[in-house]
Amino acid sequence: MSNVAMIRSSLISAVVAQVAKTGTDPGPLLRKYGFSGATLSNPYALVPLHRFVALCEDAALVTGDDAIGLRVGQAISSGHQGPAGFIFSASKTVGEALRRYAQLMAAWQDSAHTGVVGFGNGAEAYIYRITDERIRLRRQDAELTLSTVHQQLKSVLGRNWRPLGVHFEHAMPADIRPHRKIFDAPLSFGEPINCLLVAESDLQKTLSSQDDSLWPFIERHLTDLSKERQSVLSFREQVDNAIVNRLGFGGVGIGSISADLGLSMRTLQRRLKEEDLTFGALLHAARRRIAETSLSKPRSRVVDVANALGYADTAVLSRAFKRWTGTSPRQFAKDGKNRAQLSDGSVDQS
Repeated sequence: MSNVAMIRSSLISAVVAQVAKTGTDPGPLLRKYGFSGATLSNPYALVPLHRFVALCEDAALVTGDDAIGLRVGQAISSGHQGPAGFIFSASKTVGEALRRYAQLMAAWQDSAHTGVVGFGNGAEAYIYRITDERIRLRRQDAELTLSTVHQQLKSVLGRNWRPLGVHFEHAMPADIRPHRKIFDAPLSFGEPINCLLVAESDLQKTLSSQDDSLWPFIERHLTDLSKERQSVLSFREQVDNAIVNRLGFGGVGIGSISADLGLSMRTLQRRLKEEDLTFGALLHAARRRIAETSLSKPRSRVVDVANALGYADTAVLSRAFKRWTGTSPRQFAKDGKNRAQLSDGSVDQS
């Protein structure tokens, strides 16, 4: 299997439509990233994920619309998402639909992790993150994704529905009025993962337009599509994903992680032992990786990174980081910003 992450091309037409709405000719943008009319006409075509993400970032620049990802998400139709867009019509409850949606979006995109995890205080979080850290400029993609899920939920929960909160990985934009208008909920930026917080009571609501007979066909189709691109994650990768998803939410313990994986604590410990792994080592490795990535971002703050990783204060993070890297978080962040000035902040577009 190719090591280039791919995404189905159907979302490109949604971005193109929004670019055209601004009065900008999308042709030069499509040619720049190697997308043709044939690409747009086949929603199942696979295109490199990094090109799609770069296209979204560039669309914001050429149109002058800094919130274009949000607007694309609000305009996304079921057709743009392929069969996954009809999951809400084939599920009994909102929660069932959202979990199926997250699980089967793997058919539409590589190198991205989605899921629904407990957040506490009567809320659950729909999470999304690109796992390919080489793709660094990805704000528009994240905002497009959460805006799309928000629109899906609003279509079944009513126009007055609002999430309990919205978290984004990227730094706060200069103008967040579009975010406030669309989500009408508390916003948080510089978080370890992108997520939409939904009340558990909303997830328990029954969908009136359900047609259970559709689900087996949708599931089979999406599973077959997933097999075209997706490899089975190793057990270590599954645990690592679960840990990363929990960081910043609190309760990153073996109990919560085993529950997220649908395993008993004893089974999780046994399987880790079989692979000569420990939960503590995986947790430390995930925290180090995310700390280094977060501190390399522009305008990163040590206190925000410490909070996102579930540390009690910056002193605890500083001690751990010094043990990992031999330098302090502040010095690492300073060095990272210097490195960023020498880079264009993206991956190779070939």
